[in-house]
Amino acid sequence: MLSIGLYRFLRYLLCLCLIFISKEKVAAQHLIVPPSLFIYDSIVNKDSAVNRGVVIHHSANIDHLSLSTSRQIGVESTNVLALFEMPDSACVNSSVTITNRSTNATSYRWDFCAANIDQVPTGVLLGNPGNSLGIPVFSDYAFDNGNYYAFVVNNTPGGLIRLNFGNSLLNTPIVTNLGNFNGSIPNSAQGLQVLKANGSWYAFVVGGDPLIGISSRIVKLDFGTSLNNTPIHTNWGNIGNMDYPVDLFIFQEDNNWYGLTVNYRNSTITKFSFGLNFTGIPTGENLGNIGNLDLPSGICPINDN
Repeated sequence: MLSIGLYRFLRYLLCLCLIFISKEKVAAQHLIVPPSLFIYDSIVNKDSAVNRGVVIHHSANIDHLSLSTSRQIGVESTNVLALFEMPDSACVNSSVTITNRSTNATSYRWDFCAANIDQVPTGVLLGNPGNSLGIPVFSDYAFDNGNYYAFVVNNTPGGLIRLNFGNSLLNTPIVTNLGNFNGSIPNSAQGLQVLKANGSWYAFVVGGDPLIGISSRIVKLDFGTSLNNTPIHTNWGNIGNMDYPVDLFIFQEDNNWYGLTVNYRNSTITKFSFGLNFTGIPTGENLGNIGNLDLPSGICPINDN
């Protein structure tokens, strides 16, 4: 058994901030910490108080948690007990089972501390990298062979931009204008998805507004084994009675690939069936107007089972 990495794992685990909402009003304004856990407000790594129970207020800034050899980790509030059991040792790269024995909680929220979605985010304006963007509409990113790539669809003039960020998305990207592939990606291009299947990378683009004389279509871009390659394009045309398709969501279920897009002009949804891979022409079905759609402009399915 190895102890390397265990402390780091425990510290990460204990950094989880678990909020319990009781069925009854919680009157207490403090948390009671059992002897197996010691906590200090706004003090980092104070290891001299092993096995000492302390009381902290809800507003405490907890920078470091240390634990004795006890296998139980708990935080107690009136009528609610947050309690977890876990091994006191583990091997490197082995799985660890954590058992939740908390009681009297009606809802849970996990907060991983390092990234808190409740906090106001910061943003950095990257500008127009390489002056390559022209009415950008949709983007997607992927990690391939140690490098981060972002792809952006230009609506007008239609085309695809590749941004190579190298080993970090914080880097300044290398910009490549991949163009419109002999007009396959038209003006009024819209939705985009990048994915890997059977060892090959693909990008799919939908678009085309018949109202301005441009036929709707779905386009496949085959990058082969690397997103840094120049892709081979295939314009599959209008499959599933698309009418200015906007946004695209492709997913795998039971080993088969499917896709969904929304049609802005006729307020309908089109479903694509690709089969086991993307080598052949997919079939398409227009599912009609589901749920009284009105000029839909995005889609984000969720698998809930």
